[in-house]
Amino acid sequence: MQVSSVARQENEPRVHQVDLEAEQKLDSKVIVWIGRFSHKSGYGVATRGYFAAMRGAGLKVVAVDSTNYQVIGPDHGIDLKVTADANQIGIALPKNLSAVVVLHETPEAATRLRVNGCARTVLMTVLEDDGVPARWVDPLFLFDEIWLPTDFNVRALIEASYPASRIRKVPHVVDDLFFDDGLVPMDLPNVNRRRFLSVISNFNRKDFSELLITYFRSFTKDDDVSLIVKLPANTTEEAFENFVARGQGHTYALDDPSLPHVVFLLGHLSTQRMAELYRACDAHISVERAKGWDLPSMEAMAT
Repeated sequence: MQVSSVARQENEPRVHQVDLEAEQKLDSKVIVWIGRFSHKSGYGVATRGYFAAMRGAGLKVVAVDSTNYQVIGPDHGIDLKVTADANQIGIALPKNLSAVVVLHETPEAATRLRVNGCARTVLMTVLEDDGVPARWVDPLFLFDEIWLPTDFNVRALIEASYPASRIRKVPHVVDDLFFDDGLVPMDLPNVNRRRFLSVISNFNRKDFSELLITYFRSFTKDDDVSLIVKLPANTTEEAFENFVARGQGHTYALDDPSLPHVVFLLGHLSTQRMAELYRACDAHISVERAKGWDLPSMEAMAT
């Protein structure tokens, strides 16, 4: 999984922070942001956050939803043409328009993008661990720049010998005004006074079984604590059995009345309801095996 075959082009690479007032002069350009605007995943949350932040900064941004390839944001009077099929995503820019086209996706999707017109192309992505999959190498070089959200991601790409002059760190956005003091905590009936929260979005990369074992070993049924686990909305009985019951080796029977209190929450929660859930708990627990940037932890801290 580690990539070491990409030729390093700089002896002492230096990574620059994106400065919206500096050399890119984004305030004088149109930004075409292609992302999962209608998706409920972390990519969707992040892309909507970037879009809101750029509009709040007064930048001229056109939003293209990569799930249906529709222009959903203000077009600013720009005759932007978007086409898509199984093999490619086409972006046709008007003549005499200077644009920055940002694809917020995994590198695999990058091979489908075709831009016709005067544009600087950017891939905004995230690495989940300290290695770069081999299948990502060629797509990364299709872009003028790569934007990554964390120092950890930047180091990983540089250590994989990608040229640092083409990397920018662009932190993910959390709207701290949304998680303000006026937020009403979610009503959690029959839950104890001290509440730990863990948000599980993907079983495969979270060591959820270790969390359960540690919690059961640390507390008793007489302790005034509850572990609240938000499971993925589409969790099936089979997935629950495999990752929750069997995942901790049946060390503990989840219906054992002698164990400390645990609550499992299923179903989709809106951003508003998730914020209320964070506010109702005392601490958020992240149990990642690999993670490039932990959105639930950032949102929990924002509350």
